Amino acid sequence: MECPHCGSENVVPNITIRWSQVRGVFLPRRGNYCTACGKSFEGQVPEEMAIRTVVLEELTPAIRSLQESGDVIVVRHRNGTHEVIF
Repeated sequence: MECPHCGSENVVPNITIRWSQVRGVFLPRRGNYCTACGKSFEGQVPEEMAIRTVVLEELTPAIRSLQESGDVIVVRHRNGTHEVIF
């Protein structure tokens, strides 16, 4: 899957990109997040069941928020690189 904004393949699929209020209740809107440009977008999620990883250049507040919500796991390796597992 490619990001429609920057064309990068560093996309994390099926995460909470926004909360919508419906009749006094907040419901999560699922979508995709590009780790290269930092933008979220809605789109078709392929029906696959596999663990994928993306190496990050830096740990941004948005990635930290995704980790706190349980959508992704961020691993910091001994050499200092960060990797997102989803």
